[in-house]
Amino acid sequence: MEFNNPKDPISKSYTETWLWEEYLRSLCNPNAKASLRLGTGTYKTYPYKLLKLKNGNFLVTAGVFEEVVWNGKTAGKNFSFSGTPGSDLNGIAFIVNGRTFQIEWLDYLGQLATASDKKEMIPVTELSNGDVIVAAYTNSAAQGNPISPKTNTNSMLIVRFDSNGNRVWSSYLDKTDNSIVVNRFTLVSDSFDQIHLFFTSIGTAYPDTNGFGEFLAMEVPSNGSTNQEEIGWAVLSQHGGPLRQRYLPSNNNSTVYVAILGLNGSIILSGSAGDNFTGYTGHPLPSYNYNRPVIVNLSVTNFSISNITYLGSINPTYIFGALQNLVQGSDGFYGTGLNAGEFGTSIHPYQSASNFRNNIFSKFDWNGNLIWNQFLGSTTNGALEIPAIISYIKESDSMKAFTYTFEDGGLYTGLTIPVTGTGINPFQMTTLTIAGTNGKYQSIHYKTSILNDPPGADELLQNLSAVTEACGGRLVRLQSIQNVISEIGVLELGTRPANEEP
Repeated sequence: MEFNNPKDPISKSYTETWLWEEYLRSLCNPNAKASLRLGTGTYKTYPYKLLKLKNGNFLVTAGVFEEVVWNGKTAGKNFSFSGTPGSDLNGIAFIVNGRTFQIEWLDYLGQLATASDKKEMIPVTELSNGDVIVAAYTNSAAQGNPISPKTNTNSMLIVRFDSNGNRVWSSYLDKTDNSIVVNRFTLVSDSFDQIHLFFTSIGTAYPDTNGFGEFLAMEVPSNGSTNQEEIGWAVLSQHGGPLRQRYLPSNNNSTVYVAILGLNGSIILSGSAGDNFTGYTGHPLPSYNYNRPVIVNLSVTNFSISNITYLGSINPTYIFGALQNLVQGSDGFYGTGLNAGEFGTSIHPYQSASNFRNNIFSKFDWNGNLIWNQFLGSTTNGALEIPAIISYIKESDSMKAFTYTFEDGGLYTGLTIPVTGTGINPFQMTTLTIAGTNGKYQSIHYKTSILNDPPGADELLQNLSAVTEACGGRLVRLQSIQNVISEIGVLELGTRPANEEP
């Protein structure tokens, strides 16, 4: 028998695919410098997701209030901008060639159900053959000839694109309007190319046994408290057919931000929980309904929870915590988020005598067990409500974390590490280098973000959304360049040589 599964290590095509991808990656230049911009600067632009593909190209999603010019044209590969410029936010997805840094194709996904800058608006994932899956919660007319038609005002659009931007298939998923958080979704594909969509549902007085109408009934319903947020899990085949759906029921609010593929048929979720998940104790402060960071380890095979790791303080003084970002490492995975209160074993302790938010950086083994946890904050300020952006650097087994300083111009406290840069004024852009083995901070770099304080009418700000490594320590950044006051600006994807990184 000759197996043919590119994600199965015993398959012939696995080796063939690996060799081809290694060849493509070998063409990557660590000293490249390039950038591209989309938008006229007349309206706001919202950068969402950046995914490095196996062939070295980059998949980007964003929200735009106007048609954008790419390769001299404004029409999308399959569909174009719809609605009124300046009023209707359209989702876009596009591929950027990793070597030429040119857009290969761009397509419009329709009008989004809400005008949000949250990064979880348009999630993405890649299949074993290089096709990509994009999802967006839309309220405009249905596009094309979907597998399942659009029946609600707001519906989840799922699209499979091939490498040339052609739509292999599309489908709509419909859930009762106002029963879902419309800007918080995540996608991941497993070793069988099944597509896993995670969402945050808003409860009513009764358990939700229906979920998305295109599926069979929920295998595990929600708990069913009015306005309670709970995590839903829906699985589609690589051909777009609905397979199964369930909830991860919890005793109070729970939410998901990111999903990544783990080892041995597992999926790892990060988010927050206000109490225990049903049947899984260990929340540090149950019954108080205060959110704490959480890691959920799922079994794809059993369609079930394998284990849950609750983090955060047992002290009821502290009322907030969440893990909002995950990246895979060489021997585990890393997370970042915002949290008030100390927990875990830390080289860099919690900074505050009050209920101040700190940035947190954590490392876990593949079972979700916490290895180390570090804090970055101030004894006089709470961290901004903007979680840090992280990227894992394989060559040095280190992590780069990108965040901002405080509104009053203060810097982070409690650090005894090399400090570089000559930043001034509030909201300085900060680059923190973290050792992957033990979480020890290696250096911190400050760069001026706002030239004048208070900012002038034409002052610009770099609003970073995502960072990923191209090769050899060279990073690719997705951000908007926007007016500090009006937030009007353009979308930018840029990269520079590794030796120019702080």
